[in-house]
Amino acid sequence: GGYIGWCTGSLIGDKVILTAAHCLYNYTTREWLTNVRVVPAKDGMIEPYGFQWGTRVMVPTSWVIWGDYASDIGVVLLPDDSFNKRLGHFTLVVGSDSYLSGYLWPSVTGYPQDKPYGTMWTGSMPRFLWVSDTTLYYDIDSTGGQSGSPVWTLDYAFPPAVVGVHSRGSSLYNLGVRMRQGLVDIIVPWCRSFGCWIDLHGLPTPWQPTPTPIPVPTATPIPTVTATPTPTLRRQLYLPGLWNRVGG
Repeated sequence: GGYIGWCTGSLIGDKVILTAAHCLYNYTTREWLTNVRVVPAKDGMIEPYGFQWGTRVMVPTSWVIWGDYASDIGVVLLPDDSFNKRLGHFTLVVGSDSYLSGYLWPSVTGYPQDKPYGTMWTGSMPRFLWVSDTTLYYDIDSTGGQSGSPVWTLDYAFPPAVVGVHSRGSSLYNLGVRMRQGLVDIIVPWCRSFGCWIDLHGLPTPWQPTPTPIPVPTATPIPTVTATPTPTLRRQLYLPGLWNRVGG
């Protein structure tokens, strides 16, 4: 019924915002956020690109039922793609263990509540402290208001790439939800059902299928031909080499 605060999000396609599930659905009180006002590049009281009201929100069922922090992500659908046309978007990356364990300069960009109102801040470090199957661990400073911030990398192998979503923190380290195939399998079909697309790069998915191998035919052996000798003629038989062509 009233203004309750803010979180951070990132545009990952034409009209879809990635953020944290707890920004959209309160597991403790079982309440949905009823209105989401999306403001790109807010700078204090200045809103240089205006704002849009989200038309739909989604969080994983596992967050709604038992508040599973491994699935603390959510998405907000915008009414059109005007922000993307003017500003661009992040690429969503499903990174392997080896990729995420390298020197990626992971960064967290968001709107912390302990800084001047409505100002955007970024913190970075050379690499994650460690990664698990579901979680990214780092000691980049964060506080309230940065929930839902993109955990993104400065690896120039990709465009600016989101590999996780900032979720929560402790006195020892901060934690982000790792983007992985199971989460992609939730948000991609949801987005497609409402006519939006996500810029996705990473592991093969049902929408980027692994090619089916083309069977290689087995060569049929050619029987050996024995020449019949004659006193006046020598016969020589040339057999063409066998080869198999697969594909085009």
